[in-house]
Amino acid sequence: MFPCWGGECRSFLPDTFESHTEGGRAALRYLPITLAAAPALALCTVLGLRMVHSRSRLVLLLPLSAALLGPFAARLVVGVSLNPRYFQSAVPAVLVSLAVGASAEGACQLLARAAGVGVGVPFVAATAMHFAPPGHGREEVVGAGAWLDAHVPRDRPGGSG
Repeated sequence: MFPCWGGECRSFLPDTFESHTEGGRAALRYLPITLAAAPALALCTVLGLRMVHSRSRLVLLLPLSAALLGPFAARLVVGVSLNPRYFQSAVPAVLVSLAVGASAEGACQLLARAAGVGVGVPFVAATAMHFAPPGHGREEVVGAGAWLDAHVPRDRPGGSG
């Protein structure tokens, strides 16, 4: 099922359980969102890389390349499955590149601002969807409170009162 249909809005990426059970196929249902955001992401990246000095570009691209290619290399060498969290070390360099691209000046300024909005909207939406359920989908907070009320006296440590 598509992640935002049928009341299942929770993220724009497969979670750990989906990744481990379905492998790469878990990402297929998220492909439409990715394809919709891809032009803005690509534009911000290109503009960002054009804006920085060649040494700065190298400082961004070397760790970014290692962080993005490392999990694929590990999969080939060790045979582990890929999980989105394996790419988290690339996030700082990606965010810097996107921010620099969205703040581009000159002839591309309007295009850069539009691309920045095109990147920002999915980021905000994904964050809101991630934090919307209590316990971030990991804990059943309401049920835990009801269990505590039924089984633990309110005056004891750990009681919900």
